[in-house]
Amino acid sequence: MLAKALAAVNGGAILVIGASESESATLGHFDALIERADRIAIATMLKEAVLPWCELYTTRFSYEKAIRAKPADKQSIDGSVVRGELAGLKASKTRYIIYNQSRKKNGERLMAQLAQGIATASDGVVADYRKPSR
Repeated sequence: MLAKALAAVNGGAILVIGASESESATLGHFDALIERADRIAIATMLKEAVLPWCELYTTRFSYEKAIRAKPADKQSIDGSVVRGELAGLKASKTRYIIYNQSRKKNGERLMAQLAQGIATASDGVVADYRKPSR
């Protein structure tokens, strides 16, 4: 677990928890822990990946600045989207970074749904590069 609050990491992050209908009791228990601010129990549930979770970071983005700052990243950034979405990526002003922390299959599904939801809501693109420069 992080030694610092997510709000202090990489300019701030949001913890996203996902649950299916069959996990509603577990999610209710998690919500109760949040209300009580029971940090140890919360950390234990997250560490054990009882529910799928990920971290969501939002940063400003400039394609040109990113390439100027790290020219070696150009190929991986350009290759992170299909050719038809490259113009959209270049025009992007915001980058959402999602880290799958639960490392489970349901965590991957949560990330995919979250990424698609953000792309749809923001009329953006989903770019998949594993280690973007921060």
